[in-house]
Amino acid sequence: MKKVIFYFWFWVSTWPMLNAQTKRIVEQRPFQGIVVEYVPSVGIAYDVMVVKDGEKTMLIRFNSIQGKEITEKFPVGKSVTGISKGRLKRFDAVTRSKMKSELNDFFQFFLADSLVSAKSDDLEIKSNWDSTKKNKSVLSASREDTYVLFDQEVVQVIELSKTRRVFLLSDKTLLIKNGLFSFGKKVKTIRKGDKISSMGFEISRLEGEVYPISGFEKVKSINHLEKTEGIIESFYFKQNGACIGFAVSTPVGKLQLNFPAGFAKKIMEIEKRKEPVKLYYDGFKGDQRNLLFPTIHGLISKSDTLQMTGFYYGDPDGKHEYKDISSFGTISKVNFSERKRIVSVIVDDKYLIEIDQRTEMQLRSLFKKGSPIKFEGDQRIKKEGEVYQFNYEIVNPKKLILDGREFLLYSKK
Repeated sequence: MKKVIFYFWFWVSTWPMLNAQTKRIVEQRPFQGIVVEYVPSVGIAYDVMVVKDGEKTMLIRFNSIQGKEITEKFPVGKSVTGISKGRLKRFDAVTRSKMKSELNDFFQFFLADSLVSAKSDDLEIKSNWDSTKKNKSVLSASREDTYVLFDQEVVQVIELSKTRRVFLLSDKTLLIKNGLFSFGKKVKTIRKGDKISSMGFEISRLEGEVYPISGFEKVKSINHLEKTEGIIESFYFKQNGACIGFAVSTPVGKLQLNFPAGFAKKIMEIEKRKEPVKLYYDGFKGDQRNLLFPTIHGLISKSDTLQMTGFYYGDPDGKHEYKDISSFGTISKVNFSERKRIVSVIVDDKYLIEIDQRTEMQLRSLFKKGSPIKFEGDQRIKKEGEVYQFNYEIVNPKKLILDGREFLLYSKK
C-alpha cells in the first residue's frame, strides 16, 4: 500500500513538470540502426521497436495495429532509418533483459519516441496513430466491461521480461497486467498449476497486431482476488440506511467486506441458511471508519453463485435514478455520525433528508426535533435488490425552508 501511495504521489507531483516540458520540447528527429527486437510495452501486442546504433539503444513506439506490417517490413536484424517524434531529450534505453525495476520498465516505454516514418532499402512506412483503434486501459473500464473468474488453473507462466509475467489459463484465456501496478504481491508469486481467481476487463485483439506468444484465444487484465470461506454474521448500513456490506466469521478472524447495494436482498437470503459461503474479494483496504472495506466480487453458496463485476471501491451504494419531490412536515429525528456531525434528519417518520457537511456547518442550529421544515429535491428511486435499514424515502435536498428562511443547496445527484 505504501508503495502504491508513493508512486501516486510521485506521478502527481512530477506530471505538471513533465507535461510542461513535453509541450515545450516536442521535436522530430532522425534515427538509424539495427532492429534488435520488438516488445509489448504495457499490453500483449508488439508496439515498440528496439533499435541499436553502436552502443546506443533507442525505443520507437508505434500503434499496435501496424505491428504485422512493421515487423514484416523491418524484421529483427534489419537496418532501418527513420523519423521519430520525441518529447524529451532522447535517452539510452535499458534492454528488458537487464531491467531491474517494474517502475523503470514502465517509464522508459512511456517516454519512448513515437514513430513518424521508417524505411529500409525500398520499403517504407508511415505511422498511423488512429486513436479509435486502441484498447481501453484499466482507468477507462466500466462495470459493464468487466469480468470475474474463480479458481481457474494456470497452465503456463510466461516471462515477457524480468519485470513482466503473463498467465495462460486452462480455458486459453491469457491474463496480463494492464497498467503500472500489479494489484498486489500475490500476482508476482503465481506459479504453474496454481488456481487463480481474478477480476478485470477483456482486452480486444485488433486487426494488424502481432504477439510474442500464441495459443491463447482471449486476453484479459488481471486483478488478483483473495479467497476465503466463512459464515455471514451481520450487515452494515450507510448513514442513509442502505445496506452495503457484511461481517464474516472466517478461520482467521472477522472479515469486513463491501458489496454493491443491489445485492443486499440476495445475500440476506443466503445468510438465513447459517452455512459457510465461499468469498472472492479484492484485498485493498480503505477507510473502515466510513465503511469502506475490501470489495467482494464473488459469493458461492451451494448452487447459488453471485458475481459482482466492476471496480466499485469507495461507492458500493452506486448510482441511482431520482424523481422530483416537494413536501413539508416536522423533524421527528436528527441523526448524528460518530463524530457528532449531523448526517440526516427524519421528517414525519417518512423522509430521510441527507445533510452534507457544508449544509450541516451552515444550518446546524436550525435542525431541531419538532421544528417545521419544507424541502424540495431529488427523491431516490430504490433499485431492485436493495435493502434499507428503515422504511424511509431518501431525499437529496435542493432547497430547505427552516425557521421561515429559504436556503438553496448544492445537489450532489
